[in-house]
Amino acid sequence: MKTKLLALLTVITVSASAQWTTVAHFNQVIDDLKSYSGNLFIGGGFTKVDGNTSYWSANYDGGNWFYQTNLIAGSGISQFEVLGSDLWCTSAMSNFSGSGPAMWDGSSWSIYGGLNESQSGLYADGTDLYVGSDFGKLMKYSSAGGSVQVGPKLAGFNKEILAITKFNGQIVVAGSFDSTGATVLNHIATWNGSSFQPLGAGLNGKIRTLAVYNNELYAGGDFTSVGGASGYYIAKWNGTTWSTVGGSVSSVGAGGNGIRDLLVYGGSLYAAGDFSMIGAAHAKYIARWDGSSWTDMGFNTGTSFINAIEAYNGYIYAGTFDFTDAVLYKKAAPTGISDQAPAAIHMTAYPNPAAGTMHFSVPPSFTGGDITIYDMSGREISAWQGISSITQVNTSNLGSGLYSAVATKDGLSIKTRFVVE
Repeated sequence: MKTKLLALLTVITVSASAQWTTVAHFNQVIDDLKSYSGNLFIGGGFTKVDGNTSYWSANYDGGNWFYQTNLIAGSGISQFEVLGSDLWCTSAMSNFSGSGPAMWDGSSWSIYGGLNESQSGLYADGTDLYVGSDFGKLMKYSSAGGSVQVGPKLAGFNKEILAITKFNGQIVVAGSFDSTGATVLNHIATWNGSSFQPLGAGLNGKIRTLAVYNNELYAGGDFTSVGGASGYYIAKWNGTTWSTVGGSVSSVGAGGNGIRDLLVYGGSLYAAGDFSMIGAAHAKYIARWDGSSWTDMGFNTGTSFINAIEAYNGYIYAGTFDFTDAVLYKKAAPTGISDQAPAAIHMTAYPNPAAGTMHFSVPPSFTGGDITIYDMSGREISAWQGISSITQVNTSNLGSGLYSAVATKDGLSIKTRFVVE
């Protein structure tokens, strides 16, 4: 007899004492990490992974490495993003079609033209891919094909668009740009469909990374002032005002390279970069924010600051910034599963067991978020973005057994389990 499993779970934070361990060495900077299709993808300016040739990217399944041995002109990958079922990247790569974002075809990168300059910022919104160039252009690529420039070119000393996300229904871009026309932006702006608009007074330095957590917009970068007061490297916007985050990085513990990456995972926000103290926590290069205080992640390894972080198979992975020996580290994520989910934020799967088609029902607050399917070893099987209140999924490609589905949005997660016959 088969048992129908409808256990409803939610992710909560617990402590963990595991240490950081070395996964691999790279001969150049690690710029981004992304969990995709059961693998961790690593991108940057490297050409070697533990001495093995791999141009600009490599992927890892938790035990085995897969190298990208096709040489593509340029100097590396900047960011990854998942659009539908496809993995994309921004880069300083080019081929016969010119320069532009690239899509992973399963063995190499296929470059899409239309931009012809290096890019960094990248964000998937439904069927559209927003791409920010290093020279002030915001482009929108459609999964149906084609591209169009969005808005006027942004102005500034360097002009880079380094980060893109969506907040309160609007696309947000950030980087090193100063203005558009006569409108002062101070490194961050919203795109309302017809023009770029400032987000308050902005920030006084380069913004490298954005994240939405607990319905607030977080920005990390090289800035030193928030809302006119001293505030190093990380700030948040509540829709009306900018403020520091638990005191932000202490000027005493501030390195020269700022916050490099933000990650929302397991109900917490992780910040990584060049610092040794953040809020009241003595934390080297990476710390966890729970909405009220910072916690040290115990990174006491290596000499290079952390440039990229990602969650994969129950671990937090961290890639360092080093021009000759960048290192990929991992540590067990400090998260656990509680069997008690608040009734108002549960997720259900039906019919359960599934035989072909499964429906996942989530509360309205999770519509527009993501659903990821895992097997019981914690291996990611597949993922969907931009979910509706009821999302229909074909399970015919899954083997018989027990699986978990995790819905995430704005730093919150809910989970359910289901059986495939």
